[in-house]
Amino acid sequence: MPKPHGSQSTHPGAGISAIGAKAAWLTEHHPFQYGYGPGTPFEKLVEVYAKILMLGAPLDTITLLHYAEHLADIPEKQIVQYRHLMPTETGPQWIDFEEFDTSEPVNSQLPENVFEQIAESFLKSGQGTKTSFGQTSAFLLESNELIPFAKQWLEDYFPG
Repeated sequence: MPKPHGSQSTHPGAGISAIGAKAAWLTEHHPFQYGYGPGTPFEKLVEVYAKILMLGAPLDTITLLHYAEHLADIPEKQIVQYRHLMPTETGPQWIDFEEFDTSEPVNSQLPENVFEQIAESFLKSGQGTKTSFGQTSAFLLESNELIPFAKQWLEDYFPG
């Protein structure tokens, strides 16, 4: 049986790895600026109706929700800028990056556990599946349902 082909995106902070028939497509051309937004593997996951399986991981660790943060029309998104030494065809070069801050909620008025609150609200709305796998919790979430839900949740948090 042949081994699955794997691929990795080149973004130093928002990079992903993938295996399977769509791995190269999913990881190629990962924009260096705003690595969780349009044109990124995260958008592509939603395009192909990817499912997110969480086995024993807390709900506040759903990385795909950074894509919803990027899309949401909310005020005062915190931005970080940094430099990273990246390989290029002509040798290593320093590249400047700009992202919405993913180390904290993207807006300082959001609760610290915002991803957990979004995911719990999503599950309470009847979307997604929660079950057990041995001694741990398991969640199965549809990306194409989760992202619009999360975007709306974030926008509703800031009425007006």
